[in-house]
Amino acid sequence: MLLSTLALSVTSTLFACGGGCVEGGSGDDSGRPGDTETTGDSGDTGDSGDTSDTDSVVVDTTWNAVYDGGAQDYFSSVQPTREGGFIVAGTTEPDPTHWRTSAAYLKLDAYGAVEWTFLYGADYSDYGSDAVQTTGGGYVLFGDGYSFSSGSGGVLTLVRVDAGGVEVWSDTYGDHDADTEAQAVIETADGGFLLTGATMPDGYLNDAIVVKVAEDGAEQWSTVLGNEADDYAWDAHEVDDGYVVLGYAEPAFDVAHDLWMFKLDFNGELVWEQTYGGQNYDYGYDFVPTRDGGYAISGATYSYTSQIKSDLWIVKTDGDGVEQWMQVIKGEGHRYGMALAERPGGGFMVAGTEAMQADGSVDLLVVATDAAGEVEWEREYGGDDLDTAYDIEAVGATGYIVAGSSQSYDRHSLSDGWLLRMDQDGDLPEQPVVVSF
Repeated sequence: MLLSTLALSVTSTLFACGGGCVEGGSGDDSGRPGDTETTGDSGDTGDSGDTSDTDSVVVDTTWNAVYDGGAQDYFSSVQPTREGGFIVAGTTEPDPTHWRTSAAYLKLDAYGAVEWTFLYGADYSDYGSDAVQTTGGGYVLFGDGYSFSSGSGGVLTLVRVDAGGVEVWSDTYGDHDADTEAQAVIETADGGFLLTGATMPDGYLNDAIVVKVAEDGAEQWSTVLGNEADDYAWDAHEVDDGYVVLGYAEPAFDVAHDLWMFKLDFNGELVWEQTYGGQNYDYGYDFVPTRDGGYAISGATYSYTSQIKSDLWIVKTDGDGVEQWMQVIKGEGHRYGMALAERPGGGFMVAGTEAMQADGSVDLLVVATDAAGEVEWEREYGGDDLDTAYDIEAVGATGYIVAGSSQSYDRHSLSDGWLLRMDQDGDLPEQPVVVSF
């Protein structure tokens, strides 16, 4: 999976929480994970996520926790749930001597304590990419891997579980003889799901893949799009008359990538597509619908920087994908904007990574901007090793939760999944607690 490649491609960190870390919130630490190490229970906990009520509970709190599955772990996505907790997707390597990974999905309460875990795969290599709570109750868990493939390649995997994490059904998608990578899943208005990722039919170059499945997991259609070289579909949103998908595209072999957004109708037919970028490599990793009916995209650009490195990049478009403005947020090192969320008062929160060229250190980076993409503040988080962010989500109007990985706090000198529940100003407890799962 591509995120695993990104997780291993950058190195080392130094913690810099910025001025004013919260020292344990209100003083009552009993609700925060890791006062004693917590082990997830795979049984039914009576999770209230089984309700169809769309009203959401939001708990105003801050915490900082790393999650240790035994060896190497990382979290690729996190979503708030209606009862005030979170559903997390990631990957764990329980035994580093066997070089096999499992897709890992964790249901947490509002304070980060594990309510249940669901591990999928591990006969070969399997990865967890995304998870969402469904309107009818329970969750769908999206990933990819080789354990469930009947051929020589990896496949997309989708698992429906109930509110307690018990499997209801599972299925696979994509060519079983082509390596297929999962990126994102969304629930659609008809009760089904839309899956995005990339597939490698020739064993060498990727095409973007979008799969529509019904509520029971039956495939309804699949669309593969691409040029002559590497193309990826990273994320999607449903609109009134179809789906808008974000990715990046390489127009021809050995030509630099462009950020790419396209629209499909409800039958998977291409309606329009737009590309963004310059003469060098430019990437889009996440996007959100904005209040004005357009989209904001986060990524990284090599085209609009004055040095031979990447800078964090925000692109704003209208509803048809026409670019309205862009902002390049420069730093000393290579910067990647892996995810963003719209701020309640306007503007954006971007989570990503800054890799310093001089000493090889890597920090988790969070940047707050106004509605025009101008920086209001930025902060770095981490320790003495590799610390990265892959997702950020708003938690009502109380703050944000960031998902990623950290090597700085792992007891085995590998990596742990990392969650940072911060307030609107990026404050949270400075030292993470350790939670076992």
